[in-house]
Amino acid sequence: MEKYRKEERLLIEDAESVRNSNRMPSAAERSAAIRRGMQRVNSESRRRKSFAYGGAGAVVLAAGALFLTNPGIMPNGEEGEVTSVQEPKSVPQAAAPQDVSLEPFRKLFSGNDMLSGPLNRGDIERTNLIVEQNGYTVKIHGLIRDSRSVTLMYETGAPNGEEVELNESALLNAATGEMLTSSIRQFGSTSYDKASRTTYGYVTMVFEKGTENRSEDVKLRAYAAAGGSGINKERLQNFELPMHLASTEASEEELVFDKPKTLTAGGQEYLIHRVLLTPLAVYLEFEEDAANTDKLFDFIDPRLVMEKDEKRLKMGLRGTSVSLNENAGGEISFVNKEGIVRPDSLSFQVKGINALSKQKLYFVIDTEQEKVLQAPGEGFTVQVRDFAKGVREIKTEYKISHVHNLLLLDETFVDGQGIEHAMTNAAPNATQGGEGSTEEGTHWSYIEDKKYPQPLTFKILAYPAVEMDEQEVQLK
Repeated sequence: MEKYRKEERLLIEDAESVRNSNRMPSAAERSAAIRRGMQRVNSESRRRKSFAYGGAGAVVLAAGALFLTNPGIMPNGEEGEVTSVQEPKSVPQAAAPQDVSLEPFRKLFSGNDMLSGPLNRGDIERTNLIVEQNGYTVKIHGLIRDSRSVTLMYETGAPNGEEVELNESALLNAATGEMLTSSIRQFGSTSYDKASRTTYGYVTMVFEKGTENRSEDVKLRAYAAAGGSGINKERLQNFELPMHLASTEASEEELVFDKPKTLTAGGQEYLIHRVLLTPLAVYLEFEEDAANTDKLFDFIDPRLVMEKDEKRLKMGLRGTSVSLNENAGGEISFVNKEGIVRPDSLSFQVKGINALSKQKLYFVIDTEQEKVLQAPGEGFTVQVRDFAKGVREIKTEYKISHVHNLLLLDETFVDGQGIEHAMTNAAPNATQGGEGSTEEGTHWSYIEDKKYPQPLTFKILAYPAVEMDEQEVQLK
């Protein structure tokens, strides 16, 4: 059955490129990935939404955030001698909005308030870093950053003027080689100017926890690859560029609550421990109260309301609404379009929660008899069929009343004897996926064609169980 409609294309376009990864995303990262894609689909299409997720070893998660490739791909080209290096200036310089050299980035940042805001305010660290190796050139025009992430604004040139981009970008401690940025959480975009035969691009890298807000010498490691769409791109040239990142602490404000602020919504309590305000975003850390009876998948329409000098501002989401971790908590990030870090007041609002009873977090089915033994909601049916040689498809249909989320299962499951197995992607299009409207949803998953002791138990990572309940908590 054809499952790849316009919504999947939108989700793929919105996906973050992730390369050089030797691990699968966690359950929380997978769930957050689905929500990221769903939110874009919500803005594009109110009638249907869909996603496709490749399990362990797969290439694509089309529901919003993660593209994975096989690790250890070696370059075809050899590293050349550095023929020209100009060190970046270590003191941040405000870039005037009318700076012509930044015009290509205005177009690239269109629709991205987190990056276009600082660019329009002139809140950019200009650099003068140029490296040329074997005819390939990289020039870093500037940085947009806070203690959590850094965005490089770059241009590249190639010997024959072809389109090239930076791939597998990472920041490392120059002295120890410690990896400072995440290989899972990075994204970017490029555009090619045919007249000048130059590629302009940006890449945003997120610092690993514990490496934020250090003032230190670093090196950028990346490689030039052919531009355009696609993954597993050929390495054309490796680069290492020295840089210095000064601490951003003075331009940020951190609110840490000795007694957590409590948001109560849908009969559940969420404890807010810390808020970090930077010129780029506001990060709100929370945990689910241990006594909660429901597992949170998402907040419905979360907002931060900020007041400064009698001006009231509502702050929208940055990416997914809630990034959950494995310990019943998470983080919500909001775009700080105005760059205000010391507001007079700050409050957090939601219109409800997407949460499921902890007693319903497992989907149990008998694939031999095509029976649903335990489900999170009403109207669940399963059909099992041969999909390809050695692969069987499980098609699940279910009733829903709100399409805020779709059913998402962990890619591992347990058989009737307690033995763990993994879903398979051993055939083309054998990727976990789904689609839904405001009335019904359909989910596909794929398992090896063999005899399993019944029943099979799958952990639920997301499901459209929505309770509308408008609530607010004052943070400052």
